Amino acid sequence: MMRKVPPLLLLLLAGCSGDAPTGQVLARVDGSEVTRRELMAELQAGQESDVAQQAAALDRVIDRKLLVAAAKDALVDRTPTVQIAQRHAAEAVLAQAYLAQVDAGVNVPDDGSVARYRADHPWRYGQRFGALVAHDGQDAPVAVDSAALSADDAAQFGRANKDMVLTVGSVRYRLVDRWPTASPDAAQQAQARADLMAERQVARRQEVLKKLRARAVILRQSATPE
Repeated sequence: MMRKVPPLLLLLLAGCSGDAPTGQVLARVDGSEVTRRELMAELQAGQESDVAQQAAALDRVIDRKLLVAAAKDALVDRTPTVQIAQRHAAEAVLAQAYLAQVDAGVNVPDDGSVARYRADHPWRYGQRFGALVAHDGQDAPVAVDSAALSADDAAQFGRANKDMVLTVGSVRYRLVDRWPTASPDAAQQAQARADLMAERQVARRQEVLKKLRARAVILRQSATPE
């Protein structure tokens, strides 16, 4: 639901010369309208809510329209770089909007699925820990969260004794310290549900893209042009 623009903001607009805009039109800039929907989009981007901030948001929209008009007068919109950037921005907006629809179609994991996910990833939840590790031969340790590690790396750090040297990938680390950081059960459940949901959404996106690629006719150059 869109937030209602306070009457004070509308009073601020009444100071404009000529006929003051009414209804859904909050301002006119050389004949170009600024609508309530545009202002709501600007407010959503910046999370402003009070009257002064809404007035500032309206000024930003007005300034942007003035700059766009000046850019068109200067033929900036006809330069190849700007045209490519505009096309890229428009495509990105549409692609993200479609992916948002894809994400919305993914079912929220039920309690049983979440419980199994937690059991399969104990280092992220019930057995989560923090650790201080240092590159072998160096004194300055860095903090590590087991939830950010792979299963194998978490298992290594979880089993290691203090000052033991471990090889992760091709890098040798020394375990300086380790401590438990598991959250309360309710927090673990909520986090696991969110994590599993995110994984399902990623998988669904990949599935959709795979189908789109299978249906599309994609022709590429055999070599990268110089």
